[in-house]
Amino acid sequence: MGFVVLRALRAFVVKSRTIFPVLPFVTPWPDVSYALSFEQRVEIQKLLYRRGFDPGGTDGRFGARTYEAILGFQNKSGMKLDGVPTAGLLERLRKGS
Repeated sequence: MGFVVLRALRAFVVKSRTIFPVLPFVTPWPDVSYALSFEQRVEIQKLLYRRGFDPGGTDGRFGARTYEAILGFQNKSGMKLDGVPTAGLLERLRKGS
């Protein structure tokens, strides 16, 4: 941190009497409300596993390993790399391409 930033932070701490400044988020919180049923989420995970991309289990919950598996499949298939499970992704997995 530069001297000016540290000086401003110290002034804020002294003025607000807290060491935890409240700063706005740089990017918005990711949207994790997927328009997929539980069965569709499990099917995506099973199909990813069958295609050689380990989602870390088939529990219908999307964690980091499922995200990485989706990215791997999207990369191999020439799709846009966003890691988002969609109905379009499910259809591509079903087709095997």
